[in-house]
This record gives sequence, structure tokens and C-alpha cells, in this order.
Amino acid sequence: MKPFITSLLVLSALSSGVLGANLHVRAPPFSGKDKCPSAEVVSSSNFTVNGHVIQRQTFSCPDGSLTKREPVSSSSRMIRSNPLEKRNAAECRTPAPECQCGQSFVCECQDVTAEAPVPGDCTILIDSTQVLAQTEGSTFIVQPDNFELITFQTCALEFTNQGSSALEYCWDEIGSTGGLVNQVCFEAAAGTAAACNADDGLWLVQSLRVGS
Repeated sequence: MKPFITSLLVLSALSSGVLGANLHVRAPPFSGKDKCPSAEVVSSSNFTVNGHVIQRQTFSCPDGSLTKREPVSSSSRMIRSNPLEKRNAAECRTPAPECQCGQSFVCECQDVTAEAPVPGDCTILIDSTQVLAQTEGSTFIVQPDNFELITFQTCALEFTNQGSSALEYCWDEIGSTGGLVNQVCFEAAAGTAAACNADDGLWLVQSLRVGS
């Protein structure tokens, strides 16, 4: 599993303006559950990391609404993934395009809920992805019209498959993306949620507030 050193460099660059990451806040996105009220739980499990209980769930959407992608804004005021973050797909079990590890993306801080997730909750959730990579394998596979959701207290990370075939993604990559938006969006009070769209349009990663 790849350590988070590169992520820290990306965050440092963002905070200093090297990547020109001026934040763009636009209309609220929908979580997987919001977009698909009929979503059904495929699997659900809890695991403990340093005394903290993390919930992992997989949902399917029987009405096919998750493949109806929202257009991505063309504004330059976004957070773009750093090319140095790209993996060589060595962690993948499947070839591209099913393997999406290293796919470039654009994130936006957004105003969705009255409050953002508690940054400390997100930090614990982000750290849990390292444990998931060790216990569940370095990657996970999400079927079409499905989404993967991990939560801790007020913070959730969600990976939605918006394509027509199964997709594989890396736990360390969703963790580093979560760390990026936690610092740039939540700790900086730049938004209450974050949406990261893959450049190829096949998936969406969101960081959202859940619970009270």
C-alpha cells in the first residue's frame, strides 16, 4: 500500500497556491442515497480502528439513477488531482478501464448541508482506509449502479460507479482524496461537502456529513 507522503505534498502545494486551487462552491450534489431513494443494502460490516468503529456498506440502485451523471462545471476554480498522485495500477487486480486507480479527477468544495463533517471524524475515517487496504485487500470493486460508503460519526466517504461495467478502485487513493478535501474544504471552512469527478466520467467520490 502506498503511504500518504505524496498526499501531504499535494496539500502543501494547494495551501500555498502552487496548483492554483481556488475553490468553487456550486449547487448541492446528491449523495447516493439522495439520488436513489430506493437504494438497497448489498452488504454491511463494522470494523474497529484504534478503538473507533467504522461502518462499511455497499448499496445497489435498482432504478438505474446512479448512471445519470451530472455535468461537471468547466470553471477553473477547482481542485485538480496532481499527476504525481497517479498510481502505476500495480495494486489492481483488473486491467483498465475497469481499474481506475490513478485516474485523474477534479474536486469541488460545495455547500450541501448546514454544517460540514467534523474534520477530526474525517481524519479518523481517512486513517481507516489504510487498515481496510491491509485487511480487505488494496482495492475494492463496485458494480454498475452501486456505491460504496464508509462512515465514522459525522463523516462519510462515498464512491459511486456511474459507468456501465464494474470498476476497481484503490483504498489508499480514496483515503488520500479524502485527506485533500478534508483540509482544503472542511478545515478551511470552504464548503460543507466535496465532490470529486473522474475525468473519464465513470465515477464520483464524495465526502459528506452524515448523522446529527
